[in-house]
Amino acid sequence: MYVHIIADSMDMKRQIKVLRKMGACSEALDWLSARPSWGVAWTVCPRSDWMLWLLIRLLKTPAREYKLAKVWADYEAVRFPITHAGDTTRAHAIATGIVRKHFPKPPKI
Repeated sequence: MYVHIIADSMDMKRQIKVLRKMGACSEALDWLSARPSWGVAWTVCPRSDWMLWLLIRLLKTPAREYKLAKVWADYEAVRFPITHAGDTTRAHAIATGIVRKHFPKPPKI
């Protein structure tokens, strides 16, 4: 069961509680706790894998799943060669841009 509330109006402590129940990692929750709002967190998130983790768990309609598949294809096309070159920071930076291109606003949870 997911709580459908406009993301930016949700208290961050409550947001973190919901994400913890969903199984978010402690590193992501710690990082999130230092952000003033969900919208800011989405905009400045440095980890594309965290963003994709959340999207995979929330997007349950066929149209959204198709959109997520497009994001995943773009993501892997960019991330794979850069990561194997040893530059994971750059890979995440490029991949978060891809995720935000397809999902400019944070998902509602």
